[in-house]
Amino acid sequence: MRRAFSFCRLPPGSLNISFSTSPVLYRAQAPYDTVTRTITLTVWIGLMALLAFIIHLMVIHEVPMETFTTVTFLMFVVILGILIGAYLFSPKEYELTLDGLIVRRVIRSFKIPYRNITEVKRIRWTWKGIRWCASGGIYGFYGLFWKSGIGNVWMYVKDRSKMILIRTADKTQYAISPENPDEFLRKLEEILKRERNRKF
Repeated sequence: MRRAFSFCRLPPGSLNISFSTSPVLYRAQAPYDTVTRTITLTVWIGLMALLAFIIHLMVIHEVPMETFTTVTFLMFVVILGILIGAYLFSPKEYELTLDGLIVRRVIRSFKIPYRNITEVKRIRWTWKGIRWCASGGIYGFYGLFWKSGIGNVWMYVKDRSKMILIRTADKTQYAISPENPDEFLRKLEEILKRERNRKF
């Protein structure tokens, strides 16, 4: 159960990296789609509107200055924490290196070793599912989800039309959304083929 309750920690079967010294063979950005942009903007506006509304209520009811300052400061810190925290853990780009696929984030980037990957393919987005512990659109869809037809999947997706599914030997599944997904998939398959041939 512990794997279901942390969208910020490393997914099972991956490797924590703060940086990588392995040469990058191919790099792809993680672009936003319209839905992700809309959700992110809506959350920003909604939280700021909530802050403004609470400040307005305190002014109307002539809340003491000390209470006013404390509440405003705490609300501001919480809102910024939500917005900045979500940004820091969202996927920025995807890298194919000599030994693994890296999901690059501002903090807590991680690597999926090629030796663990058993299958890669394009998939389509579906709203049918459950968000166990994850971001549901603010700066992307990332964290642990259950998706109809797929099962539990660690998603690091910002453009739902560009999704690639990655399965590993320990049954962990990942979904990513690189720009030019077909080219990314082709290069990843070439690397995996070389890795398999090297074993024999």
